[in-house]
Amino acid sequence: MAAIEVNGLCKAFRTYKKQPGIAGAVKGLFHRQYEQTLAVNDVSFKIEPGELVGFLGPNGAGKTTTLKMLAGLLYPTSGAATVLGHTPWDRHDDYRRQFALLLGQKNQLWWDLPARESLELNAKIYGIPEDQFKRTVDELTIAIFTATCSLAAERGSGWAKACLRAPPHSSHVAAARPGADTDWGTAVG
Repeated sequence: MAAIEVNGLCKAFRTYKKQPGIAGAVKGLFHRQYEQTLAVNDVSFKIEPGELVGFLGPNGAGKTTTLKMLAGLLYPTSGAATVLGHTPWDRHDDYRRQFALLLGQKNQLWWDLPARESLELNAKIYGIPEDQFKRTVDELTIAIFTATCSLAAERGSGWAKACLRAPPHSSHVAAARPGADTDWGTAVG
């Protein structure tokens, strides 16, 4: 059984079409015209347990929108997806405990705390047992020191927090969007 299976996933947003000039702005107050913007169009893929994949594409290709649908933050316009046997947008508690999504914003980090203390605070907030916290941090410490990529320290702790929230068994999924400040020349190795 695939860890993630996506079939024909689509997401369209309804956007207001603004008319030019003052007259267009006034007219828009009473009679708005809308158009559909297709953010994700017929995406299909399968990821097996244990696979490590990259989701690459140009700006505006729908990568983040797809990840948000897989996290259950957005409902698709059409299509289907299962992640670890769950439909993401149903947002069942069991699913949310197994899927962590980090989108690269720094708002999950505490600027005045070292990374370790920030992780400890998150462990307390999310009710992570102490033994699981220690095991996960130890595994991440080894991974960070043996990895061939160089990410900024706050990105590293963000990845660590995404992994920390996931359960200790192999069926968890942690998705991330590191952001524009990732050194991709070094990260690819």
